[in-house]
Amino acid sequence: PQKFRTALGPQGTYVVVWDSGASCCITPHLKDFVGPITALDKGSKINGISKSGLKAHAKGTVAWTFLDTTGMFRTLKLPCLHVPKIPIRLLSTTSLLTEYPNESIHQSPHFMTLSGVPGDSPPCRPIQGPVEPVSNIPIAQAFSLDDIPKGVAALNMTVQAVDETNRNLSESQKALLRWHQRLGHMSFSRIKALMRFG
Repeated sequence: PQKFRTALGPQGTYVVVWDSGASCCITPHLKDFVGPITALDKGSKINGISKSGLKAHAKGTVAWTFLDTTGMFRTLKLPCLHVPKIPIRLLSTTSLLTEYPNESIHQSPHFMTLSGVPGDSPPCRPIQGPVEPVSNIPIAQAFSLDDIPKGVAALNMTVQAVDETNRNLSESQKALLRWHQRLGHMSFSRIKALMRFG
């Protein structure tokens, strides 16, 4: 929903490229890492991305959170290199399947899908990375773990107390609350008195 994404702000969502040719996951952002981060030797370079290679500063585990196919959040924890000069986040499908050996990846013309594990507890539902039509590369939107509570709070505020799906209030209580809001938050006792006299 748009309200959820707006509440997260520009830093709350980002794209992750699912790369079947990458040997490891790469991110330019330290905030993606959870747990300890190990500094690498000054000579550590990643080849194949640019002509001269890009310097990797550290390694650790990232937590990237995606929406699964049911609309619920699912976080993938993967070994990753910190490469500050790379402009994108790369998810290595090889690393993904190494970390999640009970799952598989299926490629279709429009999606790359991580299978999920039916019946797992907690449930591991499928995640899809839509194939970007111009580049033909699977790209999935991820959500910042730190910012998700802001989006959830925004969604909670959108549920109206007087909505017909709210079962916490009776229809007469909802009618009273509607008049309370419509009349500038007039007291309930005064609204009841007005209703008694028509």
